[in-house]
Formats: sequence, structure tokens, C-alpha cells
Amino acid sequence: MAQKNSHESFGGRLRKWFFIIRPFTLSASVAPVLTGWAVALSVTRRLNWPVAVVTLLCAMCLQVLSNLINDYCDFRKGNDDEDRLGPARAISKGEVTSKEMFRAIAIVALLAVGMGCFLVWKGGWPIVAIGITALLFAWLYSATSHSLSHLGVADLFSLSYYGFIASAGTCFLLTGSWMDEALWLGLGCGSIATGILNVNNIRDVEQDAKHGKKTLIVRLGVGFGRVYYACCLLLPVVMLWLTRWRSWWATAGLGMVAVGLYLLFLRSSGRQYNRILMLTGFFDLLYALIVL
Repeated sequence: MAQKNSHESFGGRLRKWFFIIRPFTLSASVAPVLTGWAVALSVTRRLNWPVAVVTLLCAMCLQVLSNLINDYCDFRKGNDDEDRLGPARAISKGEVTSKEMFRAIAIVALLAVGMGCFLVWKGGWPIVAIGITALLFAWLYSATSHSLSHLGVADLFSLSYYGFIASAGTCFLLTGSWMDEALWLGLGCGSIATGILNVNNIRDVEQDAKHGKKTLIVRLGVGFGRVYYACCLLLPVVMLWLTRWRSWWATAGLGMVAVGLYLLFLRSSGRQYNRILMLTGFFDLLYALIVL
């Protein structure tokens, strides 16, 4: 393990932690919140900006927390080795120690809880339920011997908490009502987030099988994953069409982008899937911006 530089500048530490939190994955938490904003705007015509911004920041903190816990636990379990195809993890590279990562997890958790308390004050018990279960699933995703990522059920977490739960919860905080449109349109965000997880699992299928990680791709095969990814990209287009939320040309345009992304995916292998992960994140943001 490389020795950490004790004289590292503040700017260097900031840059290091910026990449450790995986900023290019945060579209998964941003998109459903923007979708919730959009539905709320259709009702109220204006946003309560303090609530809207804190909701967005809290959602991002919860995803960063999940990312950090995943990095910490995968290192402790020995899942990060020289065969890893994804971006190198900070602890295994020697950029930070396990103790520093655990401290970062505690800080981000406290930030999420602090912002969550403000949102509970605004939204009441439904937000308590969403917040507690989100924190619980962030831990259960990778922290235990029977973690969600190892059992092949993490897709349900992505579909719901990066989808309709986040969008409907955001809309509820801003309007005081549960809106059907927020649920259906949020389902599109969750589908894309699940597609991101699916591409990640296709890329890592051999490593996951070696470490006993029973993802859907390990269980059902890469062929299933290719069909699954197509469905993940198609569902948001269907949601736009069914809800008639935007014009037919906006829906058709999103569909064409989805087809182009899928063709790139089919031509990819190995580390090339990292580019598909990033592009799928951009597709999630594109969908949310079309809704917004």
C-alpha cells in the first residue's frame, strides 16, 4: 500500500475526496429529486427553495454515504483486487486509510441526519420512514455478510430509493400531497438507476462470482443483463408517453438517445463499460431535465 503524503495540500485533499465520493454517479440521486420538483411546480407554480435545496442535498448525501460504505466494506471483505475493472478504490490505492474512510462515513451520515431532521420538521412522519429506511439500506447494501449487493436484490433498492420514493417524497415535501405523476415519472428515474447497477454488475460478473456476490447477472447471466438494460432504458420513455407529461417529440427524442446508448452498450466490454456507466448517468439527468 502506498504511503500517504502527510504534507498534502488542502487543495490536494479536497480533490482527492471529490473523486472518492464518485461525483459522476450522483445523477442517480439528483434526477428523482428534480422530477419531484417538476411535479410540484405543476401544482404550486413556485418552489419552496429552502426545502427543495435541502431535499436535493440530503439525497446526494445519502448516495455519497452508500458509496463510501460500499468502498469501506468491499475493502474489508477483500473484494478489491488487481483484477478490478472499475475505477480503483481509494483505500486499496493507499490514498486514505480505513480509519479515515470510517471517519468520512460518520461525517456524511451526520450531515444526512441533520438535513433529514429539517425535512422531518417540514414533512412529518412519512419523511421519518423514508429517511430511516434509506439510511438502513445504505448500510445493508454492502455492510453485512448477507448484504443486498451479495443477494441480488439491490435492484429493488435502486428502483425505489433512486426512483419513485425519492420523487414522490420530494413532491410531498413541496406540496403536502402524494402525486401519482411523481410516482410514475420517478419510476423512470429508478429504472435508469437500476440500469446503471446492471451495467456495473455485467462489467464485474467474473469478479462477483469469484467473491460469492450473487448479483442478478451472476445468477441469470450476461445475456439476461443485456435484455434487462434495454428494459431499463425503455421504461422512462414509456413513462413519459403514458403520462403525456411532455410533447411527443420530446418523448421520441429521449427514445432515440436511449437507442443510441444501447447500441454503444452492445459494442462495449471490460473497462469500456465504465464509459457506459457515465453515459447512463447523463441519460438519467437528461430524462429529469425533460420532465422538469
